[in-house]
Order: sequence, then structure tokens, then C-alpha cells
Amino acid sequence: MNTKFLLFSVFMISVIDVVAQNKGLVETNLKNGEQVHIKSGSMVKFWYYSAKPSKLFSQPLERLDFNRHKNYMETNVIAITDSCLYFMRRPYLPIPLPIPFKPKLDSVNIKNIYSIHAFSGNAMNAIQNVTMNTTMGFVPSGLNGFPMMVLLPFSTSFLLAGVGDIAFPMHKLQKQGSNYKILTENVPVDSNLSMLQTVNMINNNASEDEWDIDKHTRWEKVYNKVYKRMYDSLLFLNKDRTIWSISGGIFAIPDYVRSEYDKNTGIDITDRKSVYGISFEYFVSQKFRIGMEAMFHRTKQHMDANMSSSSSSISGGMGSVMSMFSYYKYEVGELFGQRYRDAILSELNTLNADTTDEEIQNRIDWLKNKLVSRPKLYVLAGLGTVNTNLIRFSGSPTNNTMTSEDYSQKSIAIESGLGVFTRLGKRLVYDMSFKYIWTPNYSPSIGGLNSYSGFKLQFNIGLITNSGFNMLKDLR
Repeated sequence: MNTKFLLFSVFMISVIDVVAQNKGLVETNLKNGEQVHIKSGSMVKFWYYSAKPSKLFSQPLERLDFNRHKNYMETNVIAITDSCLYFMRRPYLPIPLPIPFKPKLDSVNIKNIYSIHAFSGNAMNAIQNVTMNTTMGFVPSGLNGFPMMVLLPFSTSFLLAGVGDIAFPMHKLQKQGSNYKILTENVPVDSNLSMLQTVNMINNNASEDEWDIDKHTRWEKVYNKVYKRMYDSLLFLNKDRTIWSISGGIFAIPDYVRSEYDKNTGIDITDRKSVYGISFEYFVSQKFRIGMEAMFHRTKQHMDANMSSSSSSISGGMGSVMSMFSYYKYEVGELFGQRYRDAILSELNTLNADTTDEEIQNRIDWLKNKLVSRPKLYVLAGLGTVNTNLIRFSGSPTNNTMTSEDYSQKSIAIESGLGVFTRLGKRLVYDMSFKYIWTPNYSPSIGGLNSYSGFKLQFNIGLITNSGFNMLKDLR
């Protein structure tokens, strides 16, 4: 990027920020009264009208509108004024070219916005990745070559745009019958005084004389109070958290899916019931999360040997079952209920968090840990693929010959169930689930099974990777 252009962009952003630092947008649902506050830095997507016809490829190919007066934008808001949204726009092309395009500072009149939705960019990426993980499992191997691979990026962009519209639907504005409208609002500018007033409101036991002490002590008390609030928010809020987990469990296959002995491979998949793998989850909201998992089920190796003085031969089979799922989990309630939580909160409210009494501080920490770790019940549903890869090998060591034959099959899979989720501390989480997995029948049966359907008891131990505790360490 040109240095002069970069400096110019920073200067323009700074000028706009001075003008609009106390402005924001409020998107209101007229039907139920819910409000979404859009501030500088928020990720938004919107359609807007322009009096001047736009260039044909000034927007993504999957959003192309040949009307040319209706344009699409998906970007971070830089600044908001009483009449306009400011953002950095980069022109799109239907085919990526190695041309160093320079970003432009652009604006849209709020009155010209046709529909809008504010969302989390991380949530959007997580939902799209989970969807693509499942979809790519169904792509036939014949599409991996030329010329279909040339069309794959275009079809992928259309698919991701559709997934984004389903997860974060656009809200039409200022139209007859529309349930949404947007208005500008004043956003208070942070200051030392407002921070002190906020802390004073939280500390109900504080007297007015407390704020007459020296400046250094006053700032120290404010800092500690704000630090505790930030720390607690990381403990109690799961929204926008990412969890990486290692998984283990038992896969029980019922008798009604078993078949006759597999004469081709000699393998019985049910000989080993243990499965293990890894998973990734993202909390879209406090109760709703999406995830991906890959589970590995290794089969027991089978071998037959025929040894004689003149010749010898061996034969056998080996293999594994790999399952990949994209799934959704929704919290339906807490294991101990609201009364249990209210009792802990009631006791916490009676304790002075600012005391230097070590016994009281230990009691507060213990109660907070109980609140953090309270188990939550959830239901889950997932879609994925099951890849069964079994191999038959045979040969003669005396003749140095060995041959193998592949007996692999891929099938769609659906899972559903329920589970319990709890946080074990700042970063560690624990998850236990009980699922039923259904797959269509193998054709033909393989590994002693008609289908890979059954019940799975699964345990996950995970780590919260983006909780923000490193930022708190820097503050200290």
C-alpha cells in the first residue's frame, strides 16, 4: 500500500472520529421492541440505493445486482455521523487478479440503506467453516479435476453467501410492513469522571466522602473495581468464546445393525468400541454454539497364517472408521436450576468484595467458582459423513509377494442427543454427551455391519483459547 495514501486514510479516519465519536445507530424491532446497538468498529452488511449507477463489478459476484442502483456492502463501520456511515471499501472482481488495489474511504447516507444486519465476523466465519466442513465431505472425487476445480471457488462463494444469509438474515428498513427501523443515538464518551461514577453506583455501600481521598488511591480503587468486572465477565460469559477439545468415548453398536461375518476382510468393527478425536466449538450466543469434530474408530487387526516346510502364506485385514460432523448445541437449562443460582448470588451480595479479610475473599472466590462451573443441559443435532476404510492383504513371505484390496465406503450420517457442559475454571471446560448416530445401510455390508449406526457416549476436555485473560495479564 502507498505510504502517502495510508497516511491520508489515517488522517481522514481521525477527522471523522472526532466528529462522530459520540454517535451510534440503534436498530429497533418494532414488533417485540428488541434493540441492536451499532457502534464504530461493528461488523455490518447492508443493501443501499445510489442515485448514480455503480460499476458492474463494484460488489461481490454472488451479490451482483444488474439494476446497478442497488449495492451490497459487508464491512466494519469506521465512523457514524447523524446522516452517514463511513467505511473502507475494496472493489471486488469476479476473478482474483494480482493487482494491488488501494482501499477507498467511502460513505453511505443512512436514509439510502434498504436492509441491514449487524453481526460478529468471528461467528460468521465459524458458521461458514462448519458448513463447508460437512459439504466438502459430499463432493464426489470426480469433481477434483479440471475443469470442475475452476468452478469450485465460484460455487463456494455462492454457498457461503447463502449460509451467511440464513444465519444472519437481512432486516428490511423503512418499508411498508417492515418490522425494523434505525435511528442515530448519542454514545457517551468515556472519561475519568464517568468511570468513577459507574464504580460508585456499583459500590452501594460507598459513602460520598470516600471519593475525597487522594487521587492516586482513588484511581487504584477504580482500577481494581474495573479489573474485577472485566475478569468476572470472562468467567460468566461464553458468547464469542472458542473451545478446542480432545474427545474420547465408547461407541455401542446394537444387534439390529450387525450382519454376517465379513469374508472379504475378516474384520468385525464391533471388536473395539473406543473412539477418540478432536473438536472445535464457537459460542454464537450465550446458549447457542456450533462445532466441528473428527472422530477415529480403529478396528482390530485380523491375520491368518499358513506355514509349512515348503511354502507359507499370510492373509488378513485392517482398517478404521473416520467420522466427521458439523453440529449445533443449544442450552435448555441448568442442572441445579434457578433456585440454586439465586441462593449463591444472594450470599455473594451480602459479602463485601472490597474487604481485606482473607477468609471472606476465599469465600467469595469459592462461590464464584460454583457459579462458573454450574452444569448446563443442552440438546444437539449434527450432520456429517462416515468413511469406512478396510483393507484385505494377502501374500507369501517365501515368494516375496504381497497384494492388497481396498473395501472402502462413504455414507452420510446424522446425529442427535443431549449432554452436560460445565466450565472447570478460567479456561478449562468439560463436556459429556450421549448421542445416537444414524447412517444408511452399507452396500454391500462391510466389517460385520449393515450400517454404522449406534449409540455413543462421549467425553470432551477443552480449552478456551480466546477468553481475553492474556489481555488482563497485560493490564497487571
